[in-house]
Amino acid sequence: SLSVILVSLIFITDSAADEAANKATTKQWMKEVWQDHNSAYINEITTEDFNRAQAIAFADTHFVRYPDWKGIVVDLLAEDDKVAMLFQGTGTSAIKGSEGKTIEMDGLVLLTFVNGKIAKIQGFWDNWRTMKQLGYTAVPPGGEPEE
Repeated sequence: SLSVILVSLIFITDSAADEAANKATTKQWMKEVWQDHNSAYINEITTEDFNRAQAIAFADTHFVRYPDWKGIVVDLLAEDDKVAMLFQGTGTSAIKGSEGKTIEMDGLVLLTFVNGKIAKIQGFWDNWRTMKQLGYTAVPPGGEPEE
């Protein structure tokens, strides 16, 4: 019936609008936090039950380690309340023993939204690649370092 079609169209339109808004929030989060180093912005775009202190500490620690860090959005996919963001980042190390070495990082972040705010962030990246760029090596038990 016509009423079912209208309800379906309204739902689809609302869902698409929410997905577009969530993608826009994700881009703004990347700009504010991971380009401009404004970790306090996390307080504005996350839900009340999000662990803001932990997220701010994570970002601030990263900026101490890589003072010129810049992250960019490579691609975004949104469905329902989730946004998947492929990112790239670069920075110069200020970590003792690896000062001045530049790292490049690729990763994927999955953000879950509730009422237009970030409720959960899950990040995935190749930390071993980062460590190798900083000059670290792996030493197997009783063996020689691996490259």
